[in-house]
Amino acid sequence: MNIKTETNRYHETLQHIESVESIVARDHTQDELQAAVQSLFDQLESGDASVGKVEVALLYQARGRVKDLLCHEVVKTEEHGQTRTILEKIKHMLHPIAAMGKVYNYEPYPPTADKINLGIDWSSLEDNAQLDRFSDFDNASKMDEGIEHRDLPRVAFWRIPVHKSSLDTKDGKIDFSITKSIRQDKQSRKESDSIIAQLTNPDFPQDDHERSGIASFALERKDKGDHEEWNMNDRSTSEVYRSQGIAPKTLEFIEDKLKQRSKPQVITAEVAQVDVLIWLIKSGYVGQTPEDQAKIDRVFSGDPDLTLASAPGDEQETFKRQYFIFKKDALFDADGIQRPEIWDDDNYGQPEYYMKSSFRINLKKRLI
Repeated sequence: MNIKTETNRYHETLQHIESVESIVARDHTQDELQAAVQSLFDQLESGDASVGKVEVALLYQARGRVKDLLCHEVVKTEEHGQTRTILEKIKHMLHPIAAMGKVYNYEPYPPTADKINLGIDWSSLEDNAQLDRFSDFDNASKMDEGIEHRDLPRVAFWRIPVHKSSLDTKDGKIDFSITKSIRQDKQSRKESDSIIAQLTNPDFPQDDHERSGIASFALERKDKGDHEEWNMNDRSTSEVYRSQGIAPKTLEFIEDKLKQRSKPQVITAEVAQVDVLIWLIKSGYVGQTPEDQAKIDRVFSGDPDLTLASAPGDEQETFKRQYFIFKKDALFDADGIQRPEIWDDDNYGQPEYYMKSSFRINLKKRLI
């Protein structure tokens, strides 16, 4: 990776974006717009088959700005099928996986056809709060009103609401909630606390999970004495709502709430999906150890011993198991055939299952 060349490409591409912006901002013909967008597309497709940190930043900046511009343009010119075709091509190519695909010869699943574009006004989150007792998180207990309780053979769970609000969208409101989850091991009686954050769309019934459940996060607390550490052991966005910045905005809100606590705060995450890795690095996360940082460098340098893979048959699933990083010898057998046991749910918890056999990287972010 040549940093100088990469940086030059970054600035050249920004110039192409600004050209598209200037055309959209004034009266223009369809041919002018398509020529400018095609030029941008050619610029983004050009270059070396290596992707570094500057290139990742470029992809994210270009992805957001161009998508917003062209979505606006499609609204103005609904009858122009060519514009919509270019838009979908740009959106697909600007996905960070497309850039990594150049390195690892990987083709992601095509985008879901029935995407739901919410047009969320994130500034309305604090204004529309019906409950906000996050500052009293430590005192939220199993005796509080409005709790949910689940009793399982080995563990019991209690969920206590600490934040409820709604978010304005272009078509109405969606619900946002944070609960304190208390997990108790029935044998040892030990308890652990977690934050559960959820975004839900009330326009769809609860049994239509793909559309009612927008996104969810779970972060488990560990008291480290001089600081608190929150392990992000779950983060997911339903396929129909992806590529709208929902996960980054939700995590940003959680981070802002944690910064209000008395002790220094650290969030950790173990990742093996390259799109999650890119997103968290962009959000300020780094490798927990020098070994983890070396793993990150291996991924972005196109290490020939690594590859990307997705679970076969997941194309129509709400939460796809895709973009996973593997060592080649962990993914393939001696004949170069992908090991079927990797994706077999009967192997859950076993060393060969994808949640253990994929290329795991531990990240952290100290909140300031």
